[in-house]
Amino acid sequence: MSKNYFKNLLAAVTLTLMLGGTVKATTTTLASLDSTTLATAMSNATSGDTLLLPSGTLPYYNSTNFGVTNKILTLKAASGASPIIRGYFKINTSTITTHAGLSFIGIELSLSSLNYAVQFSDSASIIKFKDCKIHGASRSAIYSNNQSVVDSVIFDNCIIYNMGGGDSYPLIAAMGTNTTMGVVKVVNSTIYNIKAPLLKFNDSKQYTAQKAIFNHCTIDSVNTGSVLFLIAKNTYITSGDSLIVKNCIFSHIGVTSSLYRKIVWGQALSNISYSRFYQVTTATDVDTSVFVTINSGSVSKANPTYADSVNKDFTVNNSAFLNAASDGLIIGDPRWTPTITKVTSVADAGINVFPNPVVDVLNIASDKQSVVDIYNVLGAKISTNTVDANGELSVSGLKSGVYVVKVQSGGETKTVQIIKK
Repeated sequence: MSKNYFKNLLAAVTLTLMLGGTVKATTTTLASLDSTTLATAMSNATSGDTLLLPSGTLPYYNSTNFGVTNKILTLKAASGASPIIRGYFKINTSTITTHAGLSFIGIELSLSSLNYAVQFSDSASIIKFKDCKIHGASRSAIYSNNQSVVDSVIFDNCIIYNMGGGDSYPLIAAMGTNTTMGVVKVVNSTIYNIKAPLLKFNDSKQYTAQKAIFNHCTIDSVNTGSVLFLIAKNTYITSGDSLIVKNCIFSHIGVTSSLYRKIVWGQALSNISYSRFYQVTTATDVDTSVFVTINSGSVSKANPTYADSVNKDFTVNNSAFLNAASDGLIIGDPRWTPTITKVTSVADAGINVFPNPVVDVLNIASDKQSVVDIYNVLGAKISTNTVDANGELSVSGLKSGVYVVKVQSGGETKTVQIIKK
């Protein structure tokens, strides 16, 4: 096993002891959002601590970076707050027996005139963005080329835009020999106006497997000279796929290089499924080499019919995208599921609808007979049913996905959104 395996194991044990043993993780609310307050709080924090940030815009901070050394911290928006940070973060460790990491929750990173959101050296256990906006960096969101190792990189429910520095600075960049990202997950996120590849895994011998997963993402207006995903041949994955792309929309993609002109390039295994491509200007829409598996039954070219892509409203108005993902939800970022406008709730006294999610049978709890209408997410009525007092309604015939159920009983009306598994 590699030295990083033992390093990661030791880091996990150390953090567990800190959180449950002699050192207790704390949550601290910052009184104000300014460079000195944030830098001081991060310096004084103990590994495992959470810092709650108030609303405000942290002034442009480029003289140095916010450093995280030998600790794992979380920066989180305080309840109801909308903090905006204009500065970048650097994660590093001082010895082989320590680890560091940083999570952002509910924070906007405004990075105009800055190169990166996060740069790491040596090693990190986790870099995570959840419910964040990240924009404006001239190079990468996450970058390292210093023979570094990070166990996990996560973007969850994020909007990332106006980024990228060409092929040399991909959005997520593990550059340089032996620079490694163990697992990269980009889920339920929207990415647009990117002038670089989305991901690069360079040659690495630190891990037996590097893996990237893009799931339920809406990706629009990416222009790069080479490829969207570059997976180097020496990622040393022993089994399975190094890149998994599913339930994603790729629209207005420009890949200009006459050498590659592919969505995926590399000699590690990749798999694309349940995804849609629209206005992808490449010679070959996807690499059809033996290293890339295209699930032709679930991958196709189609127009998502965005509500207003110019103003970045990617609400999908093509009903063929609805309930078409591998999990029965919409293809692309779920935030762009059409809003139900044709069905409204009037009152709900004395009516209950359960369980939710539902598999086969929906219970309608009301002391009177009910009329139950079922609608799809576009507001089109699918069925009308009469249900006895406190009765049951079979929904086994519905495909997996999101529906609206409207119940009218004894002069009362209740409308709920359900998930059919």
